Amino acid sequence: TDRLRRARAVLARAPDDVRALHSAGVAAAHLGRFDESVAALGRAVALTRCLQPEVAVLLAEALHAAGRPEEASETIERCRGAHAAERAAPTRAHPPSSEALAAAHLKFARFYLGADAFDAALGPLGDALQLRPAYAEALLERAYALQRLGDAPGARADLLAADALAPGDVRVA
Repeated sequence: TDRLRRARAVLARAPDDVRALHSAGVAAAHLGRFDESVAALGRAVALTRCLQPEVAVLLAEALHAAGRPEEASETIERCRGAHAAERAAPTRAHPPSSEALAAAHLKFARFYLGADAFDAALGPLGDALQLRPAYAEALLERAYALQRLGDAPGARADLLAADALAPGDVRVA
């Protein structure tokens, strides 16, 4: 509640402060105030044009918790599109690297995995691996999704590839 109060105080002075919107959204979600969380995080996502994946995923999680799973998926897909557009035609002076974009797509995939939407996770995982083919974490997450979808051979292939990239990683073993 103190965090939410501080964020609200900042927002009273600077309603477009993305950090304060983020903080307010997280604090509201922790208090179970999902509509308030969605409002704050939605504003932050709009201000950042979906280019801060952590905020987009938090918004999707708040929407999901508020019983709005379709909107949660729409948020992730809209932000995936924004990241693809940013890669194709950067709008920032210092566009994100392929590694950063791959990490963003992995975050989007993890939202779907957390929502047991394994099939939906395959799209952002594919995007991550297209941007960064030797991405052990993405291979590991895709192996999990494939295993849950009943594709044991595909899961095994990804696990073996992840192990080759990160030998000794306990998550892969």
